[in-house]
Amino acid sequence: MPMNGPITEESLIEALIQGVSRSPLQCNRPHSADAEIVKIPEGEDKALAVTTDAIVEEIASGLYADPNLAGWMAVMANMSDLAAVGAEPLGMLLAQTLPRTIAPDCVEALHAGIKSALTACSTYLLGGDTNIGDRLILTGTAMGMVSTTRPLSRLGCQPGDLLYASGLLGSGNAYAAALFSGLALPPFRPVARVREGKTLRGIASACMDTSDGVFATLDQLGQLNSVGFCLRDGWEEGLAPEARRVMQALSLPEWLLLAGCHGEFELLF
Repeated sequence: MPMNGPITEESLIEALIQGVSRSPLQCNRPHSADAEIVKIPEGEDKALAVTTDAIVEEIASGLYADPNLAGWMAVMANMSDLAAVGAEPLGMLLAQTLPRTIAPDCVEALHAGIKSALTACSTYLLGGDTNIGDRLILTGTAMGMVSTTRPLSRLGCQPGDLLYASGLLGSGNAYAAALFSGLALPPFRPVARVREGKTLRGIASACMDTSDGVFATLDQLGQLNSVGFCLRDGWEEGLAPEARRVMQALSLPEWLLLAGCHGEFELLF
């Protein structure tokens, strides 16, 4: 299918799925949830939540030059998608393409980051694939179980709803801004909100993670639900203090912490 207009993640997905049959066991529509929800044949009220995420641009740009952080994020990016649908993780598969010239200590750091992230999420590495190539690429596929009687998705926002976040915002974009500006790096080691996601089942009207930044998340929720969002006075109190200090050091407005595309992997609900 020819693509018209700017190339975005959503337009690429639309081009890929055009003309492809969708499984009759799939519960969600395209774009309507962070993980795909698939009914289990013969199952009463349980479905399989499946998601896949690759760490490519972040490594290529130098954002995740630390192999330990790259390994950590390969797990957390996938677990965060499961958290956003309230799933109980079963484990994940991980495909790693390692550069031919990678040093042994870098491999050790990479694997240490993966293992520590799995431990932090109380989940398992079920298998995967290892290849040798020109550059480091990490691709994960995470699986979990979720109840079909209390679905949690991106759909359901209503006018008058209050917007909440599972934690302080801005750390992802502050880390990127500090790294590329040569400042001392603020803390950035996000942990997927798996426990919070399970708690929100049956409570939140809609949910999505902030992996691509807060404004991108709100834009997606707004388009899917035909609503808008208003950030009232005092919204800055929801920003991480160390993130605000980075903006002050760079003499930049704090709202940019919400506008950048490197998120903090919190849940907006």
